[in-house]
Amino acid sequence: MVPPAKNNTMSFPIPPVLDQPASILQSDKETRGLMTFNSSSAVVESAGTVIIYWPSLILTLIPVEEFGSCFVVQFIQGKENVLIIVVHKDHQQGIHIGNNPLEGAKWQELKGTNYFSTNRSISSTTVVWHASAKMAVYQIYKQDNSSFGNPAPVVSANPDFRGCVVTPEVTKILNESQSWQESIRSCQKQNLNLISISSEALQKQICQNLRGNDAKQAWIGTRRSSLTGAWYWLNNSNFNNTNWAHSEPGDVSEGQCAIMSLEGDCGWKDRNCCEVTRPLCYAATKFLHIN
Repeated sequence: MVPPAKNNTMSFPIPPVLDQPASILQSDKETRGLMTFNSSSAVVESAGTVIIYWPSLILTLIPVEEFGSCFVVQFIQGKENVLIIVVHKDHQQGIHIGNNPLEGAKWQELKGTNYFSTNRSISSTTVVWHASAKMAVYQIYKQDNSSFGNPAPVVSANPDFRGCVVTPEVTKILNESQSWQESIRSCQKQNLNLISISSEALQKQICQNLRGNDAKQAWIGTRRSSLTGAWYWLNNSNFNNTNWAHSEPGDVSEGQCAIMSLEGDCGWKDRNCCEVTRPLCYAATKFLHIN
């Protein structure tokens, strides 16, 4: 039994799994039934389910429109466990298996497409994730002359440079302009925090996510220490990676709190903490970890 056809046509890249002639089973009404695989083009356009059939394997394909960024892959004892990863040619970097970057991959072009695939054996249950893009992951199990497999379960379709996202981060600019101290309380009322941006990668991600917002600037969770004059983050993370705008910050008299521009490269500027602007509230991403 296969799911019913949908109204929209989707693209299904076909990864090379077994070096054997294959057939394609489609469920949409235009091409229902088995058809011969055209080796000159490794993609099928269909509004329904697409299944690749080899004499020893039946595999449901993942359309590009349903690619994900994080997958769980189950290890089965006593069988050869193989991953098949399909990704756009521009995003072959950034793939991780567990905590380790994918290295030494032998990529194979899918003819007639912009996609490449690679295979990788695994020895334990793990997660497969991409730091910045979406992909398809299949799990294939082999024993003797028989094989079976399926698309790996998708945990998240939202790529994140830090890992496999279970709960996406929350980034919210409140509507009311207020002082820096009031902004802290307003974020907390929504179970969020005035954002602390302690890494360059997080700065870039937040800046990209906020492009097109109607606000021009927002408070962020850093200020000068009243004792030492040194800048610090509200969440106590290290204040090493900064994104100050040109000629910023000024001296103490120019401001003890900071705003982030929501234009250009989202540079920071010091401001008087009593000035009013909109707060940028944040809740961190929760990640899936499999030991």
